[in-house]
Amino acid sequence: MADISTMAKNKAQEIGNKVQEAGKEMGDSCSQMASTAAEGLRNAAGYVADQAKDAASAASKTAASAGAFIDRKAEDATAALGGRLRAAGETLRGNTSEDGPWGQARSAVGQTLSDTGSYIEERGLEGIGGDITNMIKRNPIPALMIGVGLGFLVARATAPRS
Repeated sequence: MADISTMAKNKAQEIGNKVQEAGKEMGDSCSQMASTAAEGLRNAAGYVADQAKDAASAASKTAASAGAFIDRKAEDATAALGGRLRAAGETLRGNTSEDGPWGQARSAVGQTLSDTGSYIEERGLEGIGGDITNMIKRNPIPALMIGVGLGFLVARATAPRS
């Protein structure tokens, strides 16, 4: 946007200079008129450039504000999901006895849900992203293999059946 306004300003100044030169060639009265016209063109070009800069600045601020709003909403949704998982895990653990293999399995699933919900609530999206990044840096080959495997599964799931 700034490049366009700079180009417009430069072109207007160039035209103004040419008008001024033409006026000098025609005489003093024409020279004064040409000088006034050239000054008017320069002022108009400056005004257009300032308006373009103001519009670009306003658009940038609006985009930044929208991005911050979306970030906040995503974090709120993540925290809500974590809270729901934690509550579901606590409910599952509270409603079961640990008698027998099914009771132990329900208890283990409830504990895992509760732990996962707490982790998501506490860490949020940024923390989860950072943890995943660190895990990939520590284990690049297994991460690559997992990525290839997931890509294969997605390709199989989305491929048309013949």
